[in-house]
Amino acid sequence: MERKLDLSSAFERARELFMDNLQLLLAVAGVFFVIPQLIVGFITANGQQLDALLEDATKIEDFIEAFSVFYQQYSLWFILLVVVTFIGTLTILVILLDKTRPTVGQAIGIAFSLLLFYFLLSLLTGLATLIGLTLLILPGLYFALKFCLAAPIMVAEKVTNPIEAMKASWNLTKGNSIMIFVYLFIIGIVILVVSLLVEGIAGLLGETIGLVISALFGGVITAFNIAVTVGLYQELRGPMTEDLTDTFG
Repeated sequence: MERKLDLSSAFERARELFMDNLQLLLAVAGVFFVIPQLIVGFITANGQQLDALLEDATKIEDFIEAFSVFYQQYSLWFILLVVVTFIGTLTILVILLDKTRPTVGQAIGIAFSLLLFYFLLSLLTGLATLIGLTLLILPGLYFALKFCLAAPIMVAEKVTNPIEAMKASWNLTKGNSIMIFVYLFIIGIVILVVSLLVEGIAGLLGETIGLVISALFGGVITAFNIAVTVGLYQELRGPMTEDLTDTFG
């Protein structure tokens, strides 16, 4: 039976999840989001600047080449950043969704066990969204909405098969795609406005301090976004049965 999304209830769930686990989430965000972002930020700041590469760019091809040179130069660091961010994301999902209430150390262990499956899930959902975006954009946005709950499903219901997690997300969001879009759009706009304010203030405080503030703010927002997704998942799923099969390990 389809559940209709209650936006206020979903947001209240997200708020409670975030505030009730604030210390743990900030600790995980600091280790897996903030510190890695700072390290990569300082490394790239001391190397060949993207702004310098873009100075003489006048055509689309020039912009593409500039970005290509920049990311090739630091490709290993960006790959490591993505991997660490994946682990942090999974760790927060486990903390918020695992009914056994694991310690942070145990949550990180579970995150490592899910890392390959999550990577495949991210690859498949990203590919589907990218293909959709090339088809007049709207199909890509639709796919992104339909698969947005695949990660919480993977963790909460221990569905390690990425295809099955995507199918479950597709079914769970059935009949609520427009409301999910409105919900995420409103939250996204609020975050964008706050981000612009923070970035503006950070830019006035110098490059180093600005980088630190941006990384700190980005870590908090990433953790909150995960809580938003979990709250959305819980609101649509409703009471969970207790006989879910454990497929970890």
